[in-house]
Amino acid sequence: MLPDDIAAEFRSEVLSTLAQIGINAALIAGGPQENGALTAGDDSLELVSGFRPSGPEITDATPRVHHHSAMLWFLSDMVSLAQGGWFGYENPEPLIPAENIQQLTDGMFQTTRSQFAPADIASQSTRQLGQTLGAVGWYGTQAGSNELQSSALAKQVDANLDDNGLVDNGSPNQAATQGIVGQGLLWASELDGVDHTDTATDVLGYMIDELWDSDAGTFKPGANADTYAITARDAGDITGGLNAADAVLERSGVKDTFARFFNQTFNRGRLQRAERPQSRMRTRNTRSRYLPRLVANTDRQPSTTLQSSTTPPLTSGP
Repeated sequence: MLPDDIAAEFRSEVLSTLAQIGINAALIAGGPQENGALTAGDDSLELVSGFRPSGPEITDATPRVHHHSAMLWFLSDMVSLAQGGWFGYENPEPLIPAENIQQLTDGMFQTTRSQFAPADIASQSTRQLGQTLGAVGWYGTQAGSNELQSSALAKQVDANLDDNGLVDNGSPNQAATQGIVGQGLLWASELDGVDHTDTATDVLGYMIDELWDSDAGTFKPGANADTYAITARDAGDITGGLNAADAVLERSGVKDTFARFFNQTFNRGRLQRAERPQSRMRTRNTRSRYLPRLVANTDRQPSTTLQSSTTPPLTSGP
């Protein structure tokens, strides 16, 4: 165990160093052509979708929008950290200078914008649209502004939005779609002259008012669903939506909803691998009519399924 006076800084140093090593391997010097293991190899930042280090070889060269938007969001985080002091401490010799991280982030934005039109993203999935909108909004706060791009993306949200706040053409988990689209709209609203707050209020309001199941302690994947399959990505998108509803919209009761959601879905549903002992103790004493169990998932993400039951124990699936 590290002493308390150095533990936080040590963790910050380790995390920021690992992030820079990953960027160097993925985008700068890794791969068979030593220009980034995850780049297409044509002096651009177009990302491939599969790479086998043992080859080394690219196994899937198809560019996909969710990979690019996730990388843009991550790099924007890194810009914020590099310019703001690397998790609160000053790194005198970073592996990648702050100005180089900014250049990579700018390049990833340009690649994402040129490769994926907003209408094409929406036609694939409004969940991907929400993630891209959030990434572009967060990038814009680091780069100055990307008002035009965020507005084009937000128009596609409006085109797939019902009057009650339901976002159409999303993922099988409707709550996750609502969560990522809602937070994406609010990230875009951080840009000067951009305000999608009313739309985000409707989107996140539908998630909380229509999809929250207080008995199960989780969100329904659909308004009429009776079996709930929740992946780690679903849980993350829902968490982001709840955070936005609380921190930005200041909606009442969200903290209590998240506390129960976290305990029932992450801890009791075992999406959380590093749970604290006291959460397991509380779980053993919780009576519920739902039986969570782990199930195999085709996208190989950790997943939990909640089924109606009259007994409280937890069982592990395959």
